[in-house]
Amino acid sequence: MDTDLIPSIFVSITIFMSIITYITMRYYLKKNYSFIFITMIVCYVMLVIKYLFFPIPIFTEEINAHFWETYGGDSHFFHFNLTDSFNYIYCTLIDNPILIVKYIIIMIPLGILIHYAFSKQSLFKQILIGLGIMLSIETIQIIINYIIHYRQFVFDLSDIIIYMFGFIIGVCIWAVIKKIPYVYQWIHDNFIFIEKRQEQ
Repeated sequence: MDTDLIPSIFVSITIFMSIITYITMRYYLKKNYSFIFITMIVCYVMLVIKYLFFPIPIFTEEINAHFWETYGGDSHFFHFNLTDSFNYIYCTLIDNPILIVKYIIIMIPLGILIHYAFSKQSLFKQILIGLGIMLSIETIQIIINYIIHYRQFVFDLSDIIIYMFGFIIGVCIWAVIKKIPYVYQWIHDNFIFIEKRQEQ
């Protein structure tokens, strides 16, 4: 496949999924979420998929087998050492801070969405939900490794720590917005839902 076509494919899928999701929410689930809100959520999900799961290298079986043997099969797929994880984060902050910032930013919208969607749940349960999503992301990456027989991803504790930091920032952002009634009400009535527009 021509790599130049990949952005167009992602855009097309995003538009299609936005329309399908909007129709489903509006006419089947009777939820009056605005199309802009749904589109932004779909775009966010697609961007997460793009940055956390792609590109997926496809090589010949010989190259994959050589790489698999060289790196000890699946023995390097899991990094659970807490000390090593913090050392990695510290070194990356010094050598490549943009990478850390990117991963943090990726998870901020998730924190906002979870805190909004599960506002009736305790903060602890919201964090558990976020942690479950992040563990799922790391697990899917490992599954991809086994499918393509290549060490593309690592189940890394440092990634989860960075993700959780961004997630908690997102939770805090929405918690602050909720403390400002006018701002919260404006976002809720004019950006997330369309009920008041229909009444007018």
